[in-house]
Amino acid sequence: MLTGLILVSPLLGQAQSFEEVFTIQDSLELEQGDDAFLAAPYASLLENGEILIADARERHVFRYSRDGSLQAVIGGPGQGPGEFQLPIATAQLPDGSLLVGELWGPISVFDTSNTFVRRDTGLLWHALQLHALDAERVLAVGPKEQGTGASPLLHIFNTSTGEIENSFFPHPTPIGTYGNILNGVADIAAADVRGAQVVAAFAPEPRLHFFSLDGDSLNSAELSLQHFTPIDPSYREASFSNQEVQEAYDSFSRVNDLFWILDDLVLMQYVDILDRATNTLQIHLAGVTRSGDVLFDMADTPRLYAVDASTGELFFNAPDTLDPGQWVVATLKDSFLSSSD
Repeated sequence: MLTGLILVSPLLGQAQSFEEVFTIQDSLELEQGDDAFLAAPYASLLENGEILIADARERHVFRYSRDGSLQAVIGGPGQGPGEFQLPIATAQLPDGSLLVGELWGPISVFDTSNTFVRRDTGLLWHALQLHALDAERVLAVGPKEQGTGASPLLHIFNTSTGEIENSFFPHPTPIGTYGNILNGVADIAAADVRGAQVVAAFAPEPRLHFFSLDGDSLNSAELSLQHFTPIDPSYREASFSNQEVQEAYDSFSRVNDLFWILDDLVLMQYVDILDRATNTLQIHLAGVTRSGDVLFDMADTPRLYAVDASTGELFFNAPDTLDPGQWVVATLKDSFLSSSD
């Protein structure tokens, strides 16, 4: 992890662009062809520098080298052993085995040779993200059940026993609120881990919540984000038709990922739905401190897929294309960092 650094904010309070905040260091083209096509990628980085991508539309998991060469295709469409319906989350355990979480809850385990080992089911309603904690435990993000109650959103999953050891972070706003427009939201929460702590966000609310790995609440911070459109307060007492629920659902921003890259810097990626028919999103990216100070808040940015916390490298979709196989590797500009020594 990057250490010995503190953040300064030369652009605080000003409009920022991608070029003002990040420096592009490299380009990266992920190999595609008959064996691999990227349509809806969700990425994580492996210990050896490789890139693991779960693609929900293609229903495969792809393993790439750091130079973008395809190393392995894992699984395929279906419901059998080692097959996927909607894979969206991946993680690597210290022994090299891989975990793949699916939108509808199953978590599959693959060994170091990418061979299917087992599938654990009935754990979560949605398995949205996975973050390895140690040799056996993983932070699993997603609701345990569907409904209007405050189902916990974070869980400590023991991969050896196949059981959830602890659950915490109930919905800050029960999903039956606001005329049920939050009911069935797939991107219900996002989280990341740094050391022995967790940062999390409930998708429709620009607020960070910090926890210990035991689930103890440490602090929270409300964020003032200039591009984040909150849920209309009048929706709280509204009664909607099915069509009105859909229109209301598309009217507000939602957090879709968090990256805790420095002790006092969390990147919050949030999106607006521009066109549901074509799945067109507008992506925004903010850099915020643990206390809630906004260091930068950029509109209409390329998608951030993954961060290497050990090097400070950030893996974005290339700014000039929508091709999910064309990436750039960027770093935070030096003007945002200052040595604490």
